[in-house]
Amino acid sequence: MKYAINNRNVVVVGEDHYNTLWLIRSLGLSQCFPDAILLCKDKNSFICKSKYLRSSVIVHNENELLAELKRRKSVPKGVILSSSDRVTKILDVNLEELSKFYLIPNCRGESEGVLSWMNKGKILQLAQEVGINVPKTISVHITDNELEEVVGEIAFPCLIKPQVSIHGSKEDFRICHNEEELGESFKYLKNHCTNILVQQYIVRDYEFVINGVRYSDKHIIPGVVRKVQVGQKLNNMGMTVTAYTDCEIEKYIDVSLIKKMMDRIGFDGLYSIEFVVSKGVPYLLEINFRSDATVYISTSGGVNLPFIWCLLTMGHNVPLCRYSQKTFGMAEISYVKDFSWLKPWKLFTDWWKTDCYSIFSWKDLKPFFYKFIYAI
Repeated sequence: MKYAINNRNVVVVGEDHYNTLWLIRSLGLSQCFPDAILLCKDKNSFICKSKYLRSSVIVHNENELLAELKRRKSVPKGVILSSSDRVTKILDVNLEELSKFYLIPNCRGESEGVLSWMNKGKILQLAQEVGINVPKTISVHITDNELEEVVGEIAFPCLIKPQVSIHGSKEDFRICHNEEELGESFKYLKNHCTNILVQQYIVRDYEFVINGVRYSDKHIIPGVVRKVQVGQKLNNMGMTVTAYTDCEIEKYIDVSLIKKMMDRIGFDGLYSIEFVVSKGVPYLLEINFRSDATVYISTSGGVNLPFIWCLLTMGHNVPLCRYSQKTFGMAEISYVKDFSWLKPWKLFTDWWKTDCYSIFSWKDLKPFFYKFIYAI
């Protein structure tokens, strides 16, 4: 797509993670060079080294982030893209004030509208209402006597996870095979993450992700990103390791159900929806109301969703589009950590077919080298 949007202030707000880098690179490949505000503890970030950035600044807390956004407010309004749940929450809670100066992903223009839908239980209930399969799920507030009530309602093995991602971490995801393991998990979670989901554990054939954009009732859903391998740590609940684009979304899910669900939510912005498939049946796991770890695979597959979001907010008429090619992506650091050295030849075959990596890029080398040097 040949559009020029350099006359607008595009701001990527995220944490020190390759989700943020992929957003920046996606925009840069369309000749849109954003500013970056990075919410992180360190004084430096490998993301700041990207050649696609116009400027970057590091902030250490919510107050500094809000002050920086207010400082750089512009006319006409700037466009904001988020790459983390934490940042999405901050933007959403302060939507009323920030929307005076920025175009921000939102639910019906309401402050805390997105935050209310970050509750996984609420999402799963809506998905079921519109006709999408979901795992059997129980919402639990952990108390001393809650265990007895849950055991009678859910079969083992079961999966437990935070009801709202920002109130927990990947470490809080657990697979429990019996009542004893469930009790131990409750004890672990009780002091820091009491609102959880106890969920039917789906034995998965594979997983896929739908990356899409919605804006004023217009949907851009180019296909699916099918996961080939996920991290084996944390009960397979880790980051995507390898995946590829597939334009034939109809093989996986009725896309009209996705549109119906997102219309019911009323979300305008970039999103990703995660599914697991078992015995040919897709089950929705969760929705991320932001850019996720597969967005650059979508870009490499021929559909630059971050750039499309900017275009739509600026009034451009963007045609419906599908992935134009099958593109393989790899999170190379996770891949190496997860690799089975019993099959060394697989290393070369996987790397040979990979089109894009999480950090390494021939067109933008500095972030990779900085990350590597900083790591050692």
